[in-house]
Amino acid sequence: MIEVSKDLPDGYAVSAHFLVDAITSASIAAGTTQDNIFTELRKEFGVQVGKTINHTHLAVLYRQSREPDYVSHTLGVQVAQDVWDSSGTVAVSLARGPDRLGMTLDRSLDVYFASALYTQALSPTMLAEVGYEISYVHGYLANPYLQVPNLGYEKPPAERLRHVLVGRLAHYLPRSRTGLQLHYRFYVDDGVNDQPDPWRMVAHSVEGRVYQEVLDGLELRLSYRYHSQGAANFWCNTDVSRGGQSDCYGFFPRYYSADPKFGPLATHVPQAKLTWEARALASVPVLGWLAGGAFEVSYAYYFQNTHYGGAHLLQTGYSLPF
Repeated sequence: MIEVSKDLPDGYAVSAHFLVDAITSASIAAGTTQDNIFTELRKEFGVQVGKTINHTHLAVLYRQSREPDYVSHTLGVQVAQDVWDSSGTVAVSLARGPDRLGMTLDRSLDVYFASALYTQALSPTMLAEVGYEISYVHGYLANPYLQVPNLGYEKPPAERLRHVLVGRLAHYLPRSRTGLQLHYRFYVDDGVNDQPDPWRMVAHSVEGRVYQEVLDGLELRLSYRYHSQGAANFWCNTDVSRGGQSDCYGFFPRYYSADPKFGPLATHVPQAKLTWEARALASVPVLGWLAGGAFEVSYAYYFQNTHYGGAHLLQTGYSLPF
């Protein structure tokens, strides 16, 4: 992934990014009964243009993501206003995302998103945030590769209304050069027109972070995130090998899915991240131009209680101000 952002004269700012994901499979792919070794690419680019007028920041953005069986577009606007002598900020975002998916891209999914976030400095070393997000999703919400025993390709509801409450508290301890953060996210899914509600998925996410300056220019971040989610009302476990029943949906269910992520879900993600400001390279021949930036490397492990198992997450990058 490459991302470039630049502040321009007269309050303007622009940013752009481009990424390529190489998705590979050397084992049984989802929805198949035999090995299907493949490699596919997901390509994404995005651009954002903003302008600050006094204490107000306006921005518009566009993002497009393409892979063989999914094409996604996102168009959004953002407005942020400083308040209380610039000690706080109120930000509002709106976005629209028309997607096409399926093996022949003959399915559609429409996403409408809105959010409001209030950030307030409580002291010179303490910051608090609280926000609300709502999104309406309409269209094909199934995995086109998963099948339910005796019923065929899965059929979840076609509408989904998501409500999210978020909160964050950050505190810095100057004497020990330590930063502490606590994040919380509450999530609930609703149906829109269906009665009884087929969704009612409720989830909680809690994350704690500790930032510690180990040496001059070297920072260590340790974090841990826990996510707990209840099952959708329409979902039942059809996996016999994991305590389910292949006929739990009956003969003529209105909705059905084999996706375990619509069921009870718990995940744990511990992570360690190092950030090194490369000032020490200033006097090194050839590498001196890197001294103005910072290198990052992080490792995390993703634990989950579904049959997909865990995953190693290794990331690295370099950023350079200009």
